[in-house]
Amino acid sequence: MRTRGEHATHRKAPSQDLNPQPSCCEAAVLPTAPPCRPKL
Repeated sequence: MRTRGEHATHRKAPSQDLNPQPSCCEAAVLPTAPPCRPKL
């Protein structure tokens, strides 16, 4: 189960490199990422 999560993170690694800020969906995948809602 843990390996599955690690694989998913590796897959998103290249995407994060291209985009300085992860997308809302990507952020949701990362537990340490901030909430999707923008800070006003």
